[in-house]
Amino acid sequence: MLRTYGRWLILASLCGSCAIAQQHEQFSTRGDRLPDGSTPHVVFDLSKTQPNWAGTDGAGCCVMASNRNNAIYLGMEDVGETLKRVSQSRPGGHWHEKFLEQMKLVEAEHPGIQYWSNPSADWSVLREYNRRGLPIGITMGTGARYRYQIIGHMVSAVHIGEDNELSAYCDNNFPRELSAMPTPIFQRRAAIGNPTGKPWATILFPRRRPLSPLRRWQDEAAFALICIAIAGWSWTIAQRLTSQRMLR
Repeated sequence: MLRTYGRWLILASLCGSCAIAQQHEQFSTRGDRLPDGSTPHVVFDLSKTQPNWAGTDGAGCCVMASNRNNAIYLGMEDVGETLKRVSQSRPGGHWHEKFLEQMKLVEAEHPGIQYWSNPSADWSVLREYNRRGLPIGITMGTGARYRYQIIGHMVSAVHIGEDNELSAYCDNNFPRELSAMPTPIFQRRAAIGNPTGKPWATILFPRRRPLSPLRRWQDEAAFALICIAIAGWSWTIAQRLTSQRMLR
């Protein structure tokens, strides 16, 4: 459970969730295909996605589990393992501030990793990052797998569509499938319990890759050519100035 949800009043969202509960939700066991046949922005290998785990107090660690699956997708399995170890050795349940605290511990073991968290994220920002191929950790307040009860949970959004399209996520409690639904329903469910009407979202950014020896040589050669060109240009200007002085 996310402690943040314990702090928020959810009574205002209960009536709305009743209507949401009646909406159609579809599932897919293929990471590369949504129920309508379209391809998600992020294609998870559902044979590699990992399940949720509990902290020392028995509370779930869905926030870190979602980010672990996102890290696996980004080729940062080592970061994902550290996410699990750090959170598994401490009480479970996460919120924005606690997530940042634990990410500092992860960062100490993996210098240079970049991450982002916003407890009231803007959909246009999330959609743009997702279009660029980044999975999004995002809150989800209900769903068919939970019999449409109100929950405090985080999942991995693999496709945030336009209003007339499907959006989909991978739930770390059911890591071998995608859950898809019309985007307006997805957005309402993601914001359940948050008085701002927006979701809490997290993003891990891919690790910057070092230059390969060939690429490094090419860059160094290009730099050398630029230096030679500048030197030649400077010498030509100097010669012209010298000639003009001599003519005077």
